Amino acid sequence: MKKEEILKEIFDKLDISQTMHDNATEKYKNIAKVLEDNVLDASIYPQGSFSIGTVIRPYKEGKDRDYDLDFVCQIRGTKDDFEPKEIKDSVGDILKKDGRYSPKLKEYDRCWTIEYADISDGVGFNIDIVPSTSETQNYINFLISRGIEINKAEKAIAITHKENNEFSWISTNPAAYAEWFNEKNKNAFKHYIYKQKSNIFNEYRMLYGSIEEVPDYKVKTPLQRVIQILKRHRDIYYDRGKANNFKPASIYYNNTTCGNIEFFRWYRRDF
Repeated sequence: MKKEEILKEIFDKLDISQTMHDNATEKYKNIAKVLEDNVLDASIYPQGSFSIGTVIRPYKEGKDRDYDLDFVCQIRGTKDDFEPKEIKDSVGDILKKDGRYSPKLKEYDRCWTIEYADISDGVGFNIDIVPSTSETQNYINFLISRGIEINKAEKAIAITHKENNEFSWISTNPAAYAEWFNEKNKNAFKHYIYKQKSNIFNEYRMLYGSIEEVPDYKVKTPLQRVIQILKRHRDIYYDRGKANNFKPASIYYNNTTCGNIEFFRWYRRDF
């Protein structure tokens, strides 16, 4: 088997399938509609790996697990207008009252999670809905003073955090992070888009009527693939070492860059 074929087989097993991707997209849009119908003035959008094309299947306790997909629920206003508990409960209360979601709903420190089992070939996914609202203008001005572009600083949000039944705010900026990442990935994406879409179209003609119908998220640049490999490497390394509690997050936000990739820090440190 050629090296390219081996890598393709690896990535096909790691990456989220089109069926799963489309299913998750439909479900988070349905959740947004439910919140809107219940007069919650909010928008829901993907964050993290789902927004930058680096989703992989989690690996824990020696097994592949269901996918974890993250979405922000941003309520109109700023954190000066609400208490964090109010924001968290406003989302959870609506989902608890809906029979489609209440049996699948769990609360965690920063999100409400809806668990969908066996979506395709025995594999499911968890949709994490992170309640949030916009950051204050003072905080946005602070980010601008640190050199953050205005259009990115204005996307800053405050998410809720619950610990020992006490609520607090955490500042973050997933939309600006995705924008920053895609800017870095843009040239490579343009380079690979036609070749990869052509290959996918030729392999799956029963799914697509033309090359143009192949969705952009199916195109993966070397940057995205390297991140997926490192994430998998990290998951197996910390799982086998019985150290999952020390496993670093895939991405993190800081006030200087609006986003960075943490793998390369832990990879240099540990290997």
